[in-house]
Amino acid sequence: AALEEVWRPRPGGKALAMSQSEFSKAQKALQLFYYGGDEVKRRHAHDFLLKFQKTREAWDVSFRLLSSDQYEARYYAANTLFAKVKEEWPQLDGKARSKLSNVLHTHIRRLCGGPVIVTRTLALSLAYITLHTSKDPRNLISHVLQGASKAPAAYSLSFLTAIPIQHREANLSYQTSKNIERALVSCAPAVLKYIHQILRAAAAGRSPAKSMEHSSSGQPSRVIVNYALECILSWINVVKLSVIVKSQILPTLLALPVVHLEKVLEILGELVADAERKSLPEKDVLVVLSAVARLAPVFEKARSNGDKDTCRTIAAATNHIGDRCSHVIIKGSQPALAFVKLHFAVTAHPDRAISELGLDFWLCLQDYPLKHRHQALRGGIYKDLLSVILKNSQFPAKGFSSEEPSDFHSYRAKTKDLLISAYYILDNTLLETVYKLLQIANNSRPKSWRMAEAAIFALTCVSSKILENAQKANSLSDQKLVKERLSGLLRASLTLAMSDVSTPQLAMRAHSCIKELAVAFNLDGGLRKRALEFCVSCSKGLEKYTSSGPYYLDSGEEVGFGENCGGAFARLCLASIQQLRKDQNTINSLLTFIQRENPSLLMLDKKTMVAARARVSDDIASCQRNFVKTAIFLALHTQQSKATIEKLMAPHIRLLKFLTTFVSKGGHGDAQRRELHRRITQCLNLIEDVLKMVSQDVKSVAALAELTWPALETVLGISWKLPRPLPASQADVAKGTCDIFKLLLEILGSRGKAFLKIVVEKCAKKFQDGGYHHSISVLSHAVKLYAKDSSMHKLFQESFLYIAQPTLSILSNTRPEKLGDYMDIIAEFLSFAQVMVTSITQATLNSKAGLVTPLLKIVVHVVRYVTDPSKKCERAALSFYRKMIDAATSSKVPAQERKEVQNSLMNLGPDMTESLILRIAMHQSTIFNAAGSLFSLLRLTPIQARKNWIVNSLKHKDFSHLQPQLKMQIVTAFISVLGMADPRQSQRRFRSLMHDFGQVCEWGSDREMGVLVGYTMTPTKRGAERKIALGSSRQTPIVL
Repeated sequence: AALEEVWRPRPGGKALAMSQSEFSKAQKALQLFYYGGDEVKRRHAHDFLLKFQKTREAWDVSFRLLSSDQYEARYYAANTLFAKVKEEWPQLDGKARSKLSNVLHTHIRRLCGGPVIVTRTLALSLAYITLHTSKDPRNLISHVLQGASKAPAAYSLSFLTAIPIQHREANLSYQTSKNIERALVSCAPAVLKYIHQILRAAAAGRSPAKSMEHSSSGQPSRVIVNYALECILSWINVVKLSVIVKSQILPTLLALPVVHLEKVLEILGELVADAERKSLPEKDVLVVLSAVARLAPVFEKARSNGDKDTCRTIAAATNHIGDRCSHVIIKGSQPALAFVKLHFAVTAHPDRAISELGLDFWLCLQDYPLKHRHQALRGGIYKDLLSVILKNSQFPAKGFSSEEPSDFHSYRAKTKDLLISAYYILDNTLLETVYKLLQIANNSRPKSWRMAEAAIFALTCVSSKILENAQKANSLSDQKLVKERLSGLLRASLTLAMSDVSTPQLAMRAHSCIKELAVAFNLDGGLRKRALEFCVSCSKGLEKYTSSGPYYLDSGEEVGFGENCGGAFARLCLASIQQLRKDQNTINSLLTFIQRENPSLLMLDKKTMVAARARVSDDIASCQRNFVKTAIFLALHTQQSKATIEKLMAPHIRLLKFLTTFVSKGGHGDAQRRELHRRITQCLNLIEDVLKMVSQDVKSVAALAELTWPALETVLGISWKLPRPLPASQADVAKGTCDIFKLLLEILGSRGKAFLKIVVEKCAKKFQDGGYHHSISVLSHAVKLYAKDSSMHKLFQESFLYIAQPTLSILSNTRPEKLGDYMDIIAEFLSFAQVMVTSITQATLNSKAGLVTPLLKIVVHVVRYVTDPSKKCERAALSFYRKMIDAATSSKVPAQERKEVQNSLMNLGPDMTESLILRIAMHQSTIFNAAGSLFSLLRLTPIQARKNWIVNSLKHKDFSHLQPQLKMQIVTAFISVLGMADPRQSQRRFRSLMHDFGQVCEWGSDREMGVLVGYTMTPTKRGAERKIALGSSRQTPIVL
């Protein structure tokens, strides 16, 4: 009853009954929110509790909830009171404020033995009151410290923690905030002394006051110590580091039990946060570094006991502190070097996750030139760091069952930059270390592929820098020395990889090294030959290697063995072509070697050709594609290049024809059909890659076109009799075929006219037969390439008509809700129509064809009915529509065709306007797109017609249910379009427009409507018409 009188005295019975009702509701909502199983009911309870916090009854109910047995109820009550205090404190009178402070104080004292978070939240409320009333926290702090010996520690700490927190969050004036800060600084030594007293007791195992909460051993409880540490954290931003150091509290912090270590290290980290920016005294920073360095025995003990949590905590702290204090550490004082020693132990931890935490500090050191670093932070420590990296970079001994691949490769990704830094600092020492590791791996029994792989990984990381050094060497002797060392490393790596072909991951790393250092293999012809033969020999066991995966390199993503092997062979040949082309016998012998060692790569004999008809994985197909492409690339540099290319491609063309013929026969299950489509796509990808490779040799391209056409024709002959849209496997075949056609047309140029006619006719027919929409993209590409050749216009016009008929049929025979299944066809066709109108306007708009009106109807139909999340159809339709508007005003279009376009646009104008407005109303398009699309049309239309189109559209039934705000946005956009289209309207006509729109939208007066849409009536010179400007006299559209 006393609490209810605090705020507004009310008649007893009714008020008490209402308060009891609200209290029951709040209790029930809390019960549902915290313990209810129904998610919907929990959400409703949450919403109720949030709204209830803003009611008048929340005061009384919150104070009553503070006496609840449930912790959640007390927490909600404390939060509610804090929110109410912040929101309603200014409205309370003096008597209410005084009573509120007293009641809060009483509850804090009563609840301080419970959960800390409740007491702290109530203390925040009282701190808010103090800072906004007296604006001087010294009296409250003095009162708390004076009574600390008699009061519970939790009671005192709750106030001491809340005051600096509330000071940071309070929205006070600058001068008031500075005065409070000065007051807090003056109180800081006394506060730290009190906290130090608690922590000393915890560290020494005794209780400094009888009233302090303590455990059975007499020590302050873990909760109280944590509370004291939280209090220090809240004061860190108030006091300077020197004050903390002077208080002698740091040694006590480190003497606390290990259970508090994480919080202690958090404090140390906050003490030096932004140390360089804050210009903290170096001697104080060194005190913190020295304190952290004393944790070395703790870390070693945790490491030997397998306590990873403690090791991880120390690792995170040393990394954070080292990063912040690196400007002091590089000077190499004794505390700094002790800290570095501890951090090196962290980096050397065998657990990769802990070791990775230590890498950031070493990366941070890269920002400082060597001349600015202490001698101990140069060569010697980097040599030790290199050994650690090479050890921890090795693949997990138990495989990735014990570790995620992403974690392993995250570690490796960080070590790359460190290895490069180490190479710049150590130079040849790094290469010698890598070489020794390779020797150890080779001499161990059994040979250690993990060690060898890590060594080759390190070599790959610094490969580019080694090659740069070889080029920048001051003398030929130095250059020769670098190249010899690199050749020796490559030879050792390759020898080790070739001697252990049973380990695919080592071979994968060797292939990666070959790709990265392909140029370096030119230093030694014999070494290059061995590398090429190694890649070929690895391809022999592709089936076994592919099934033994997965394999990983540096990105953490799976890499195909065959793809990596073929890629290494291709990269090496490409880098060595200048040397290989000097002796054609070398190229011929290499091709012979490939065929002899692994005939399945080139499929030049009947046996491998038959075997190729069986299932082949994408990885193996990728390997074959790389070898065939490389063989053709090499053949281009021989005298019999054309014959060799045809010989190499013939098996794959025959395979493609066999597969497509087999598919065309039908009678296959879905799984078998998908597999056949996948194999066809593999063949098509190879043909496309080869065409790109020989694109500079038009004769070879023409020969390939003649060779591949029969097979491509069989692909076009495949019947797609499945529901739309096409399944992914069929779409891949369609896209691959059409990409080849486009590439051939682009390369052949004027030499491909005969081929062009066949392709255009076949693609047009294919589309009409089965909705093969990818073929439309071929026709669009052909029109772009050959638009200047008037002799081809008739062909393009016929193909366009051929395609337009089935497209129009689709739109007329398909229910609007089913049009989404044909979005791919509609979007591709509209893009083709735009290309036709742009490139060969006259032939497209010829009145004999009669396509103008049907094409514009397609646009209206698309805008009205097609819902496309990607907006591809909408963009294609509106882009084509604007092209048609341009054609209606272009002098290049004959008068008869131009007139027909104009009439069609005017006839379809009302439908187009309505369709766009409805699209906006259904949130399927943006107002900006709609207004921009109509602008080009409306500027050519009489003002009365424009007004009628928009007003009639706004009267549509689907527009009536919109919210007034959305109606306002839509009308504003369209009035802006009208204003831009004809800015010199008379005032009377403008008012007429406003009146019509106001009637439709049920708004106020014409003047209000004019203000609403941002128009200003600006008078001009006497006798002239008044201008309508969009927000300014410059007629700049605000909305658009």
